[in-house]
Amino acid sequence: ADRDRIGVFEAANKGTVFLDEIGDIDPAFQAKLLRFLQEREIRPVGSPREKKVDVRVVVATNRNLQKMVEEGKFREDLWFRLNAVQLTMPPLRERRGDVPLLTHFFLSKYNSRYTRNVKLTESGLKALKDFTWPGNIRQLQHLIERLTILAPPTSNDARIDAEAVHDAISAMEPGGAAGETLAETEADQVRRVLAATGGNKSRAAAILGIERKTLYRKLERMKL
Repeated sequence: ADRDRIGVFEAANKGTVFLDEIGDIDPAFQAKLLRFLQEREIRPVGSPREKKVDVRVVVATNRNLQKMVEEGKFREDLWFRLNAVQLTMPPLRERRGDVPLLTHFFLSKYNSRYTRNVKLTESGLKALKDFTWPGNIRQLQHLIERLTILAPPTSNDARIDAEAVHDAISAMEPGGAAGETLAETEADQVRRVLAATGGNKSRAAAILGIERKTLYRKLERMKL
């Protein structure tokens, strides 16, 4: 280290650190995190001594950590240390009443981002509430972003109805229409999404509901 840099835990001293996807961390970091949780000390790179840090640690995961412990994929001592207070967030399919709130939040967000005035019809909202959302909130978010970008304009604004929702859901489902049917009818959608994302292929693939490698194949076929 050629200069002082404050790390996450030090920056959060007297506050809270949120660690997302804790089930995905590698064994080496599991050991380091356990040591920090036990000692509440950090040692900056290049420093000969430790610093005491007082933080509250909140973690989140969509994995079954107990099962991972039994399979030897997650340290049991770290699991016990993290599992002081456990809050379970039900999946979106078990809280359908949240769908309208989240939908309008995302719609407002992407209307602003893409300078659009897209409206959601009652039939469109019903179609969203009726879906099971295996991909949870992220799937809903990507779907609304896709619908916002691709909603056809009318004289005053654009509207998302049940047909548009069903078509978008079908395209985003694994093994569904998105996999290999973009070539003709959705070529224009690819161009519009890429334009909206400023050419960011990873983000465009997420919005379109396809793998990035699939998008690359489409772009090669379209000579883009």
